[in-house]
Amino acid sequence: MNENGRGNGLAGLRVMVIDDSKTIRRTAETLLRKEGCEVLTAVDGFEVSMLSSKDGLFDKARGRIVGAEQYLTKPFTRDELLGAIHRYTAAH
Repeated sequence: MNENGRGNGLAGLRVMVIDDSKTIRRTAETLLRKEGCEVLTAVDGFEVSMLSSKDGLFDKARGRIVGAEQYLTKPFTRDELLGAIHRYTAAH
C-alpha cells in the first residue's frame, strides 16, 4: 500500500540503484524502500535504467544507444522515479 492507501505494484520488487553520487543513491533508496522495494545500490554499472544530470536530446539518444530503457534526469521527483520503474516492469 502506498501513502494513499492504494497498492502500487512495487512492493517486493528488487531494484538496483546505480549512481556515482552517494546522495543520489541514498535518496532513491529511501524513496523505493518506502514503496516496499528491496533495494541494492552500486557506484557504477553497465545495464541499468539511466539517471543523469545531462538532459539534452543527444544525451538521451546516447542513453538509448547503450541500452537504457528508461532515462531520468537529476534532480528527479518521487513520481518520476516510480513512473520509470512502473514503465520498465510493465514492459518486462
